[in-house]
Amino acid sequence: MSQEKIAMVIILGSIGLMLLENVIGVDMYLIACIGAVLLVLTGVLSEKEALESIHMPTIFLFAGVLALSDAIKVTGAGEVVADLMIKIIGNNTNTYVIMAVFFMIPFILTQVMSNLATLTIFIPLVTSACIKIGVDPRAAVVGVLTASCISIMTPMAAPCQIMIIEPGGYKLKDYLKCGTPLTIILAIMTIFLMPLMFPMQ
Repeated sequence: MSQEKIAMVIILGSIGLMLLENVIGVDMYLIACIGAVLLVLTGVLSEKEALESIHMPTIFLFAGVLALSDAIKVTGAGEVVADLMIKIIGNNTNTYVIMAVFFMIPFILTQVMSNLATLTIFIPLVTSACIKIGVDPRAAVVGVLTASCISIMTPMAAPCQIMIIEPGGYKLKDYLKCGTPLTIILAIMTIFLMPLMFPMQ
């Protein structure tokens, strides 16, 4: 069997096993590592080529962002911001103002911390805040979900963006240039359409 076919079998096999991660009980990162080792053992890659393919700046950047995300969550900094968000709203009952606040703050935080951490912090707080000010929380929760997933404005916002910044030679301005138009569109749609789909009053 040619090296091309061996590589294809290993890659497709690894992807297939990743899709069955919950069924076979093996973590995705272990499957990827096993696939990489098999590529070396079968001679598709030499040890030198395999080591040279590991981009250390990307690994350190990714590790740093994970630590930052955990620090924001563990120290309670995210909750402080969430409390500030509730104070900003105050007694304001304008649904679009409420939606804008509930959208923008999680959106800003998700650019430097994981989506899951942002959701974990803000969904219960937003739900509680909506109940306190007497509005239906459904639109606000969808707003938080949407805002937390728009992680496109900085390289730290998502793992895939961290992985491509160094190899692609991208700068922060590239993320801002590409992400800003889409973010504006999604923000407008979320802030103005969600209250129509899920009336808050």
